[in-house]
Amino acid sequence: MSTLLFYLPFLGFFSLSSVFFERKIAAFIQRRIGPNTTGYQGIGQTTADFFKLLQKSWILPHQINGYLFYLLPYLLFILTFSAFAVLPVHSNWFGNHVWGVLYIFFVLAMEIVLIVLIGWISQNQYALLASFRTAAQMISYEIPFSLCILIVIYFAGTVDLQIISLQQSAWSSPKIYLLGLSATKITVNHIGGFLLFHVMQCPILLLVYGIFFITSLAICKRAPFDFPESESELVGGYHVEYTGWNFALLMFVEYSYLLLMSMLGVVLFWGSWYTPLPNIGPYLFAQWTSGTQGTFSAAFWGIFWLIYKTMFVVFIKMWIRWSLPRMRYDQLMLLCWKKLFPWTLLLFLGVLFWQI
Repeated sequence: MSTLLFYLPFLGFFSLSSVFFERKIAAFIQRRIGPNTTGYQGIGQTTADFFKLLQKSWILPHQINGYLFYLLPYLLFILTFSAFAVLPVHSNWFGNHVWGVLYIFFVLAMEIVLIVLIGWISQNQYALLASFRTAAQMISYEIPFSLCILIVIYFAGTVDLQIISLQQSAWSSPKIYLLGLSATKITVNHIGGFLLFHVMQCPILLLVYGIFFITSLAICKRAPFDFPESESELVGGYHVEYTGWNFALLMFVEYSYLLLMSMLGVVLFWGSWYTPLPNIGPYLFAQWTSGTQGTFSAAFWGIFWLIYKTMFVVFIKMWIRWSLPRMRYDQLMLLCWKKLFPWTLLLFLGVLFWQI
């Protein structure tokens, strides 16, 4: 519960600020001006858009079940928001997260069901087509996505996300092979930093994260995989019939998924809440930026590094959205089934032999 109380205001701030910064990033990449008149540097534009959504009327399409139509966005929001409860926040957080990975799989599966119901209940051909696209795209890309998570679970030897995080911190004193050379096997507790991250403990996991990153883009329905919401073809996608607060909820879910997938990748591959700065000789950067385990300073630094690394991944995903054009749908499926899926299986075998 304490974790959800932390994430609720953070998600609200993240969603509003992401809209603003994404506009700024798009303008910078495409050499446009972007919002710059409403408030300081246009910062008030996003706030004005939010209150404008709250004032819009709730339009109910003709001859549909209004209760289910208005209920589905709330169910989708609650389901997405609850997934953050299983993500570790800092070293002092020891919640019931043994089944966290399985719960995230459950959330992804239920999202497909709810989006298909949203498209069906809307009684709109564009919304229905978008929901079918979403189902096909997410079911396909969740297979290599899930395999990437299973590879990390196999490498870590546990499904507990907190233990996976602790294995990448100085407190667990792990032994690693730097750059895969057995002659350099050392205990890195006194070094710390990024040398403890899973992508350094096993360089094969760096390739696994590349596939994880691509599949997470497809699951988040971000460009170049934004087929479920392509305005040029589907007039907005499965939420085309929603207005006002209901539309705002669905957009809130979209940005929540962006944050969830980015944070999950950081937890599994990039050290979770642990500092990337190593100890170098007498300069104990890792200890200075980690705090003492079990104290408030450890919680502060853990939350700081987790959010910092997550925001960097979010920035990369926004950068990609405004840099790459949308793929064709056949290219989308070929990339998944003929490229990512076979490569994920090969990397699974690679990690298997690495552990041996």
